[in-house]
Amino acid sequence: MFAGLVGLASLATVSRPGVGLLALGVVMGVGLLMAWAFAVPRRIVPRVPDALLDGLPSDRDRLEVTEANAKLRNEVRTTVLQALGGLAVLAGAVLAFQQLTEDRQQANATRELTLQGQASERFTRAIDQLGSDRREVQLGGIYGLERIAQQAPDNRLAVTEVLVAYLRRRVPTPAKPPPDDSPVKGLRVRASDAQAVLTVLGRRQVAQDDPPLDLAALDLRRADLRRADLRFAELLLADFRRADLSGAALTEADLGGADLGGADVAGADLSGAILVGVDLGNADLTGADLSGARIRGVLFAGGTKYVADLRGANLGGTNLRGMDLRETHLEGAIADQHTTWPDGFDWRRAGVRTITIP
Repeated sequence: MFAGLVGLASLATVSRPGVGLLALGVVMGVGLLMAWAFAVPRRIVPRVPDALLDGLPSDRDRLEVTEANAKLRNEVRTTVLQALGGLAVLAGAVLAFQQLTEDRQQANATRELTLQGQASERFTRAIDQLGSDRREVQLGGIYGLERIAQQAPDNRLAVTEVLVAYLRRRVPTPAKPPPDDSPVKGLRVRASDAQAVLTVLGRRQVAQDDPPLDLAALDLRRADLRRADLRFAELLLADFRRADLSGAALTEADLGGADLGGADVAGADLSGAILVGVDLGNADLTGADLSGARIRGVLFAGGTKYVADLRGANLGGTNLRGMDLRETHLEGAIADQHTTWPDGFDWRRAGVRTITIP
């Protein structure tokens, strides 16, 4: 057993220095205990003195006393050796557990490095797919990046940056506005890859310390952003300044805190959308449908064009002073004491209900 422990310790010292040092310490301790096991019986059960043996009446008595003494010493030695055997087994178990723990840690580290390498390889492959001339390959790259962000959270922000950069290259706002009478196809038809990017961005996981989602000055006419969550972090703003969202489907989208200053949202469907704290200064909302939207704390100042449909919208705390609401539908809209109306506008006649916010 002792030789086996020595061999295990030597092997462990070569392959696992930490485990090996522990093993050598254990082996040295067991060796000392074994040496002590042979010395202890002599101290606990010393040999019968010759003077005592000489005083016994017969050789038979002397033999019986000597045999009894030796038997007792052997029993003590056997007991001590059994205890040491148990300690040796326990020490071997401890060494095996320690080595198993280190092996598991090394296997986990290797697995993590493998996963990181695979994620990097997949990331590079997805980037290459984005540069393809074939639309199906581009879409594969976009959804591949989404999967990478889900499975390897360390790459999540890099994926977002790549997708936003792709949008900037793919659908920038044209330098020359198209004619008013030119028909505009839906973004899914006009640029299905750009629509796919918006879909992925609209359902990504958002963390508190994420950087701004900069979608400013993009041509997103008739994009489908229904139920999209385009916030990028609490109390921070998504940037849609000067973006063209005319005719976009933003039904029930969460745009909380977004900056839509100067954006073209004409004819967009924002019904049921969350627009809390949104900046719509100088935005064109002509014909936009904001029925049932939550518009609390929205900034409409600075030449914002009028909204055609605000039926059922929550206008609590919203500044509408600079708006032309004469042709806007406001039936069932909700306002509070903090809502500001244009001078001379009769909001009661328009069908607005009021509530009081403490």
